Amino acid sequence: MRLHRISILDMHTPIIILSILTKPTQKVLLICKTCSVKENLNDSNEDKIYSFEDLLFVLSEGWEDSSVLDIPDGDYNGVINAINAHY
Repeated sequence: MRLHRISILDMHTPIIILSILTKPTQKVLLICKTCSVKENLNDSNEDKIYSFEDLLFVLSEGWEDSSVLDIPDGDYNGVINAINAHY
């Protein structure tokens, strides 16, 4: 099984966590992170700790592909489609 390096930005703190993960694991974690961002930004009872723009930036930098930055604000299905297309 081939392993790939990925950076995942922990948006709670300015720390970049480097891990070695399989591509299927990367895909699942990115979809989970997208759901966490959506949940946080859509819940009026929670402090906003994420930003949609930061999520797109992390994907763009990690994939070295700026096309993900064209996803409209709040289009979480577009983000998940981009993750599925990338993997």
